[in-house]
Amino acid sequence: MRVFFDADGVLIDGWHAKPERRKPWDRTIEQDLGIDRAAFRARLFGSSAVAGGSLMQACLSGERDLKDVLAEVLPSVGYQGSVTAFVAYWFEKDSSINPEVPDAAKRLGRHAHVELYLVVFDGIEDLAAHPRLQSLLRG
Repeated sequence: MRVFFDADGVLIDGWHAKPERRKPWDRTIEQDLGIDRAAFRARLFGSSAVAGGSLMQACLSGERDLKDVLAEVLPSVGYQGSVTAFVAYWFEKDSSINPEVPDAAKRLGRHAHVELYLVVFDGIEDLAAHPRLQSLLRG
């Protein structure tokens, strides 16, 4: 049996299709980094940022490099630090593991006939290729 776990919104608890259940990673970005949250969201995620979609969509599709885009956007929204430090902040804030998922995966993973997979934006990853995730989900 194959079991697939979605990364965003299932394993990583934060984004949810229902707005009232979302836990935004950037909730304290203004207090933490001096970034105007509304301006940042508008510049990076706003649909008018580039023809055909947002700057973030251009990064997700491979048209633009995220760090290059952030180097353009961050100074205009009040950030004074390095892009690398910002990315570390973002990933730390946006990596809250839903505790129920590893527990369920550990129970399933005890069965020899169960294969566990992680669904990410750009495809499906076999957990065997990711020792850190494997240890988290298999125990």
